[in-house]
This record gives sequence, structure tokens and C-alpha cells, in this order.
Amino acid sequence: MSGLKLFDADAIDAKDEGPVIFRIADFAHLRRPAPVMEPTEDDEALGRARILHANRRCPYCKHPVVQPVELNNGRYSRNRSRLPGSASVVGFQCDGCYQEWPA
Repeated sequence: MSGLKLFDADAIDAKDEGPVIFRIADFAHLRRPAPVMEPTEDDEALGRARILHANRRCPYCKHPVVQPVELNNGRYSRNRSRLPGSASVVGFQCDGCYQEWPA
């Protein structure tokens, strides 16, 4: 088990035997809890990228070209054109055998 060695300037004046070794477990209660992060737009993009990566090949014929099947709920830009990659992916369709499977 490792120990935390601390240097105390007063210990030199008192001529103690050396450094005092504290156990890290004694100070574990002083740690701050990890902050809770709210989901952001980057998390949505990361989730979409993971889904696309996991389904990049057809599970039936192993064809490397598949198209995502998306809902009609994507975001629009200021000039009312659809933003690519903003719609929800619900499945995929193979370009080789035309099979469909859910995301």
C-alpha cells in the first residue's frame, strides 16, 4: 500500500525522526464528488456517430454501403434548408440486397 509523505517545517525545529506518513484512505472523505454533466448537442452527435459506425456494413450480405433511414424531424437552418445529420436515425437499408434493419 502506498503512503503519502508530507513535509512539515515545524518538524525540523522539533527534531522529529523524519517525515510523517499518512494513509490516503484517511483523506478520501475530503474528495469532491465528480460534477454531473448535462447532455449537450455534442453528445447527440457522438451517439449518432456511434450508431452509424456500428451499422456500417449490412448484417445479411456484408455489403459495405448502407443508407441510414431517418425520421422527418431534423433541424432547419435560417433559410429553411434541412441540416444534414440532424434527423433521428431509426434504421438502415443495404444498397446491395435492399434489406432493412433497425438502428
